[in-house]
Formats: sequence, structure tokens, C-alpha cells
Amino acid sequence: MPRLLADEPRAPHAPVPAQQPQHRSHELDWLRAFIILALVPGHAIGFFTANTAKYLGTQYASPIGLSTLMIVGTWGMALLFLVAGAAAYHMLVRRSPRRFIGDRSVRLLIPFLFACLTLIPLQDYLIVHAFPDVLDRIPAPPGLDPHLTASPLTFYRWFVAGYVSFLMHYTPQYEFIFWSHLWFIPRLLAISLLTLPLLLWLRGARGTRLIAWLATLCERQRGAVFLLALPLALILAVFGWQWQGWQVVGAPDGANVLSQFLYYTLVYVYGFVLYSDVRLRQAVRRDGGMISLVVAIVAFIITQIPGFGVGNQALAHDLSAGGIMAAMLRATAAWLCIVSILGLSMRFLAFTNRFGQYLTEASYPFYVLHLAVLYLIGLPLLASGAPVVVDFLAMVILTYGITLAVYELFVRRVRPVRALFGMSKKSAMGRKSTPASA
Repeated sequence: MPRLLADEPRAPHAPVPAQQPQHRSHELDWLRAFIILALVPGHAIGFFTANTAKYLGTQYASPIGLSTLMIVGTWGMALLFLVAGAAAYHMLVRRSPRRFIGDRSVRLLIPFLFACLTLIPLQDYLIVHAFPDVLDRIPAPPGLDPHLTASPLTFYRWFVAGYVSFLMHYTPQYEFIFWSHLWFIPRLLAISLLTLPLLLWLRGARGTRLIAWLATLCERQRGAVFLLALPLALILAVFGWQWQGWQVVGAPDGANVLSQFLYYTLVYVYGFVLYSDVRLRQAVRRDGGMISLVVAIVAFIITQIPGFGVGNQALAHDLSAGGIMAAMLRATAAWLCIVSILGLSMRFLAFTNRFGQYLTEASYPFYVLHLAVLYLIGLPLLASGAPVVVDFLAMVILTYGITLAVYELFVRRVRPVRALFGMSKKSAMGRKSTPASA
């Protein structure tokens, strides 16, 4: 069995001493980096959907619908939550619960607050300045007026006041204005803190026996790991979940928000459980592959066929037989996709190199920075009316290049700025590998 799946002692409640070596699950680093890098073309494609054209008033309408794009993107974000749950296992092996809370809070909250007060208002200003009519087509907070863009300082004052009001009177439909792509961070922090008692219980005697029972089942029964899709399917079937970007924030409800939160929470816990027992990782490595990935794609396509009798995915609560079937198919396809990609990564990404180390360190700052850069580049291109392919390629290539340049010149090399982006004081390049912790 490869070193990746080498047997490990089950972690007691006490953290492992600092001098005791622990292998790093390198596939988690690669997956995290690849998912975050994929956000650039994913967000760029979003500019060219018919839904976005309706909101911004552009003439673009690609054959890729925003609904389809958001579902595929949700799979990737679910995988990111699973990676975070697996990283939590590694962190709790080496850290006390108190230090775990401190590390997660500092490394998530500081970049989040910094970006919310700098990058997010810049993104909002760019959108309203380039397409002022968008405010007539989306649910806008009170006081947000196109005339505010006449003065960046005036707009920023409104944003800060609006942000405080948003936090004091939380409204999900305004998340895309005040949190934008950073919605992942407060959810991850909340999930990390709320599930900590459960994770500690899972590391205790009873929890270990439960995980061992599941590991034995998955070890003996090929494909048993896919049964973990059933609770996910139940969440979507009962609560419903619109996976449609602006259509979601435009008309959310409590059940919709709760469904999303429960879904990601369960996937996070799954990540912790899968990395708690080597036999579960062996089962994922054995069962996850191209066949299950193809099955996931077919199930996804079925949910996209109009009039196929699997419900209307645009409805938050379609409790018809077709609606329940569509919800279960989406959840099953998502879990099949997650297990497939994780299994393939265990086979082919169980290594590291200098490039991988660089991406591991750069991934979080890149995630925080990339959308502001994409807006700076993409919004003028949208207004230019250039061909779709030209605009898209220019957006993607320039966003990658400029974001990495900003990271390299102004983040990675400047210690105070490193702290603002949740990075350690010293670069990880060349240091001895330690368990995944982000």
C-alpha cells in the first residue's frame, strides 16, 4: 500500500507531541489549490450566461446556464468543505481544542474582515459604476444608489454603514453584496466551531468504535462508501436548495439557507471521518474513479433535461415526486463526484514538489484576491462588446497573471500583509512538510 495510506495510530484526545512525525495528505493540498484555481474560469464563465446578461444588460448569452454552472460549482465547494474537514482531523491530532479554535478563528477571520472592508467594496463599486442599471434588477440594500459611484469615498462610507447594518440585521439576500465570494469563510468558521464537540466525540472511545464499524463495512462491501450520499439526499429532499447564484440571493428563505448549511456541515464531518481511519481512505481510493465519475455526470445531466419528470430545480421546495427525485439525484451525483475526485487524487496526487508547496501557500490569498482582479479586468471587457471567446480568454489569463503577481510582490514577501491573508510569518517553501491545516 502506498505511503499515502500507510497505517496510522488512531489519535487520542491529547495532541501528538511536536517532535513526533506525521505524514501529510498531499492530495488535500493539490485538491484545495486546484479548486481555488478553477474559480477563475468558473467566475469568468458566469459573466456570459443569459442570467447575468439580464442583470447587467449585456448582449452575451452562452449555452451554459447559470443554474448548471452553479450546480457544478457547488460540487467543487462541497469538496472544499470535505478537504477542510479532513484538515481538521490533522489539526486536532497535533493541537488542543483551544488551539484549534484559536488557529481557525485567526486564520479565517482576519483575511475575511480585511477583504470585506477593502476588496468587496471595490468589487461592488466597479459593478455599480460600470452597470448602474443593475440596481433596478437585483435586491439592493436601502440607500444603495448609482449616484454614490460619483465619489469612491462616498460609496465606501455607504458600504461600511450598510455592512454594519447587514451584520446587525442579517439578510441572506444581501450576502452577495457584502460577502461576495467570501461566503465560504464565515460558513467554514461556523461549521468548524459548531462541529468541534462532535469531532472530539468521534475521537473518543465510542466515536472511534463507530468509525471503525463504518470502516469495516466500507472495507468489506465494495461501493458502501457511496451510501453516505443518502443523508445528503435527505437534506435536499426535505429542505430544498436553489443552486442558482443570484436567483438564490434574490429570493432566499430560511429553509434554503438551512439546507445549504446542513449540507456543507455534513460534508465537512465526512471529511473528518474519512481521514480518521485508513480503511476508509482505502475504500475511497478503491471505489472512487472514472466509472463513478461518469455515473455522477449522467445523473447530473438527467436533472438538467427539461420536462424529464425530475422536478423543477429552480423551485426551492418542490415536494412532488419529481422534485424529490431531482433533489436526491443532485445529492447523489454530488457525492459520487466528490468520492471519484478524491479517490483519483489519492492515486495520482500522493506527492509534493516545490510547485505544489507554492500553490498550497498561495491558495488562500489567491482565493481572497482573484475576484477583485477579475472585476477590474472583466467588467470593462464586457462593456467593450468584443467576441465572447476573446473576452473569456483575456479575463482568465490576465486574472491568473495579475493575481499571482499581486500575491508574489505584495503579499508573500511582506510579513504584515501575510498576516492579513491568514499566512504564517515564514514561507512554507523549503520547510519540512507538516499536516494539512487550512
